[in-house]
Amino acid sequence: PDFLTDEQNELRQRANALAHQISEIDLNCSNTKEIQTQIRDESMRAGIFRLTQPTEYGGLGGTALE
Repeated sequence: PDFLTDEQNELRQRANALAHQISEIDLNCSNTKEIQTQIRDESMRAGIFRLTQPTEYGGLGGTALE
C-alpha cells in the first residue's frame, strides 16, 4: 500500500517471506518442540521474533498492532 513507510513495507515483505517458510514446516510432525524451535528460529532470522517479545526478555515489547 502507498501509505506504508519504506520500513513498514520492508517488514511486510519479511513477514510474508516468514509466512511462506513456516507454511513449509511439517506441522504433522509428532515432535511439537521441534516445530516450535523451527518457527522461532525462522522468526529470529527474519528479524521479527523480538518485535513482540517482552522487553525483560530482550524483546522490543511491541504489540500486534505496532
